[in-house]
Amino acid sequence: MGFEILPIEDGEIDEVDPIYDVFEITGPKRWVPARFRSSETATGAEDNFNAGYNVSNVEELLGKEDYESLVGAQGPIEADDPTDFLTNYLEPAWHPDISYQVASIRKGYNTRLKPWHRVIYPQIDPEQLRKYLGWRPLDIVKATLEHTTQLAKTSIKYPLQRHFKSRNPFANVHRLNEVVSTDPLFANCKSLDNKFQGAQVFYGLKLHCIDVYGLKSKGEFPRIYKDFIREQGAPSALRRDNAQEEKSSEVLDIQRNLYVKDQFSEAYNPQQNPVEGRAIRWLKMASHTLLDRTGAPDAAWYFAIKYLADVHNITYDSTIGTTPYQMRHGITPDISAYLQHTFWEPIVYLDHEETWPTTKERPGRWVGIAHNIGDALTYWVYDEQSKRVLARSVVWPYRDNKRVKFDPSLDKQGSTHTAHSGGGY
Repeated sequence: MGFEILPIEDGEIDEVDPIYDVFEITGPKRWVPARFRSSETATGAEDNFNAGYNVSNVEELLGKEDYESLVGAQGPIEADDPTDFLTNYLEPAWHPDISYQVASIRKGYNTRLKPWHRVIYPQIDPEQLRKYLGWRPLDIVKATLEHTTQLAKTSIKYPLQRHFKSRNPFANVHRLNEVVSTDPLFANCKSLDNKFQGAQVFYGLKLHCIDVYGLKSKGEFPRIYKDFIREQGAPSALRRDNAQEEKSSEVLDIQRNLYVKDQFSEAYNPQQNPVEGRAIRWLKMASHTLLDRTGAPDAAWYFAIKYLADVHNITYDSTIGTTPYQMRHGITPDISAYLQHTFWEPIVYLDHEETWPTTKERPGRWVGIAHNIGDALTYWVYDEQSKRVLARSVVWPYRDNKRVKFDPSLDKQGSTHTAHSGGGY
């Protein structure tokens, strides 16, 4: 929207059918379009506006406004005093002794009133809050205010209206009482099935949980971070290095909406980001051992580190005296699913589509546990024929079915064209 300032010529001002609105730019009065001006508007409304809306409570507000100006609607009030009407309307949800703050009051629009929240609770007599907390003892109420947060804000509209966007997004996610450190790692080949080029690793500095999410480019970090929050929870702070994709405006918006603090490592000091030394380094070393001992191809690296992260979380950690899983979720983990198969073990699973007399056993490789699919014993299976990773629960180790044929190429580990192998294949 733009505007242009032009001089007004004689004869251009028509009081009956005005074309221009004339007003003082620095004047104290509220501007009302000429087509809506009347003697009542020019006197009562403007004088009322100039009196100001900086009120400290509902009674003072209603003493300055009539019903129509307050709620922006026509209709009688079923009370002799408007104060009684709004007080009865608000009670018993909020106490009248707790000061209200006026969010916005505009003639002809809805009124929004928001009650007290955490920033002003030290000014409130805890005795007034006892009835909101089941009449607990006064000392309990005082201690409760010191050991809890009251960050959520509510608003009321009259007439009542639905709200479509979350009013307090930070309260809709599980919170992690720890700082989480994150950084990506990259492989020299794409992963099986998903074709990931790297993985984003999250490490909890207090609970020691490791979480791995596949990525195809660095620019996917905001999406991956949202997935971490959705599945694990919002950390108290997120520590990372100074990569642009990890401090973009989209990431900062997530931090603001969920009240998550930012922490960054100093340039050229990767040791200040603990995920590198405590999680990524361990995943790389453990995955070398896992791939070497199972004979899995290099392209299975993503499923290997994903599996190792799960194993790390459900095994005992002497530094915290229990398992990281139990520290984060508060329950003892059940490891039955991990004791059924080994990584990259040849297995057969039920083929639901084959018909008689073709065998119902289909060959595959066991690559992990499908946590959010089916029951507790549902696994990720790499299908030998389709080269896809599928979630299946009817799985057992391969024994002696002569009709089941495995892909021999998966057992052949060709050399990689690097300097160490002379650049050959």
